[in-house]
Order: sequence, then structure tokens, then C-alpha cells
Amino acid sequence: MKMPNGYGSVYKMGGKRRKPFIARRTTGWEINSKTGNAVQTYDIVGYYESRQLALIALAEYNANPYDLKGAKTTFAEMYEYFIAQSQIIKLSNSSKLGYSAAFKRCQPIHNMKFIDIKKPHLQACIDDIDDAGWSTRKKVKVLYNQLYKLAREMDVIEKDYSEFVDIGANDTPAIKVPFTANEINIIKQHVGNIEYLDTILILLYSGMRVSEMLDIKTADVDIDGEIMRGGNKTYAGINRIIPIHPLIMPYIKKYYNLDNKYLITYPNGGHIGYANYRDTYWDKIMVALNMEHLPHECRHTFISLMDSAGANPTVIKRIVGHAGKGITEKVYTHKDIVELKAGIRCID
Repeated sequence: MKMPNGYGSVYKMGGKRRKPFIARRTTGWEINSKTGNAVQTYDIVGYYESRQLALIALAEYNANPYDLKGAKTTFAEMYEYFIAQSQIIKLSNSSKLGYSAAFKRCQPIHNMKFIDIKKPHLQACIDDIDDAGWSTRKKVKVLYNQLYKLAREMDVIEKDYSEFVDIGANDTPAIKVPFTANEINIIKQHVGNIEYLDTILILLYSGMRVSEMLDIKTADVDIDGEIMRGGNKTYAGINRIIPIHPLIMPYIKKYYNLDNKYLITYPNGGHIGYANYRDTYWDKIMVALNMEHLPHECRHTFISLMDSAGANPTVIKRIVGHAGKGITEKVYTHKDIVELKAGIRCID
């Protein structure tokens, strides 16, 4: 039966082949440089064991067309495209190591077509990681998330199987490791290149918990007075005064929007919860910068920096909301606020 114009065609290739029938779709015409004749150009839908299967595939394609070139994209090619297109390309080579190391863990699926990869394939790569810990499995899943997001944007796939991958519980003992001076400098250098990276500086230079930063209301930020009011968890921490360090003032001003209830929000003004901040921003930033830190380590770093700079211990406790001797009331005098501002300026 003759196919309708523009529908495509099926034919059998010569020789002994396991899948001799090819389904293809005409994409246009070009001039043969040797003969001067116009010839058709094609995209291949696929190769099949029988004419019937090829005709079914061609019919399915015409019923729901998809990007044929994208359909041929392998996992490795999607990774290379991601590296070329993403902001990570602006970073140094060492900053790419996190994604590179995660990619190497996926060797069994490097040459698979992305549209053929399902949850068991992804899970198998995770389960094969027996020479490293939970953080390595987390990095691989972050890479999955990034590649599937890109694949959906390219209309290569419709379903994101990365969300079903299980990396297990983090049974690694929680050891607080402060950011080094070099790591803090790297963060400063790349602010503006990575989305929400400036929020890590806000944490490092305020001593707030992540949940405290995300719950700071715009109405509780006094730009002119250079202070914020917020905090949670303990009596000493709730509704405390947090001085705004000069280094993070530009970022506080950037997020400050009276139309938003909260200071730090999604681009649409929506409130960010801790889990979403961790999965959507923090973990990806750590991979991009080739660092391994937990969010709470920002607070630990702030306390260490303040202590090393010789700040008054009582001032440190009041800023971070720790209970202690002499901290019995929540009333702040002008002198108290001046002392808090002076204390936080001990670090740079």
C-alpha cells in the first residue's frame, strides 16, 4: 500500500540482518552534487525484525511525533550536552569534578539511548556503588535529576525516572566540618554564576539555620537599620536580632521585595521549604563546586569564624540564639544592637 505524502516509508534492507526492516521519515530534499538531481533526506524512526513492526512504529510516530534526533541521544551524549549548556561550564575544571565523578559511576548506561533508560537501569548504577558512601550515591542522583530535566526540555522523554531512584538512608555519622577559607573564597568568586549560591554566603555570615533563613519575613528585615529579626527552635533563638554583615547586604537587598511575604523565595515569590532548598539548590551547588558539606555546617562555620576573630562570646551566643549565662531576656537596647553589629564585623 502506498503511504500518504509526508507519512514516511518502510523497506527491507539487503543482507543478513537481525532487524532488516527500516522505518524512516522524509525530512526534505537536497541536490546531489555529482548528478545535480534532487534527492530526499530522511530521519530514521528505527530498525525492526518485521515489516509489521516497522509499520506500527511509523504509525505510532505519526500519531505522536517526537524529535527523532533526540530519540537517538545516548546517556553520554546527554551528559556532554548538559555540560556544554549549563552554567557549570563557567566554572574551573576542578568545579566540574563532581559531575564527572558521578558520570563515571554510570558507565553501564553510557551508550544506551536516553529514551530506553528506565528506573531499573538507573537504580543498578546506584546499587553498584559499594566502594563509596551515601554522598557519592547522592551525587549520582543529582546528575540524574539534571539530565532528566534537560531531556524533558528537549522533548526526548516524557517521564522522569530519576525521581524513583532510591539512594537509601544517610547512615554516615554527622560530623560537623566547617567550610575552609579557600572554599568560602570559591563561593564568593562564583556568586552570580550559580542560582541561589548567595544564600550560602547569607548563612555563613549570619549564623542562621537554613530553616530560619527561609522563614525570615520581608517585614522583619530592616535594611536601613542593618538588622533582621527571626529565628526558631529554642527560646533563646526565637525572635532574635540578627545583624546584617556588610558582605551579604547586597544579597539581602536583592531578595528584599515588599510584594513577597518571605525574604528568600522562589522566583515566583513562593515560600521555599527546607527539603526543597536542600534538593533543588544546596545539593546541586555542592556537586557543582566539588564540595561536601551539610547546610548546618554554615552555622558551625560562622561560630568558628567569630570565635577565631576574637568576638565576645556573649555576642556570638546572642547572634546565633544560644542560651547562656547572662542571656536571660529578649529585650534589645540600642547598645545591644551596636554591640551585635560590631561583633559580626569581626569577620570578613
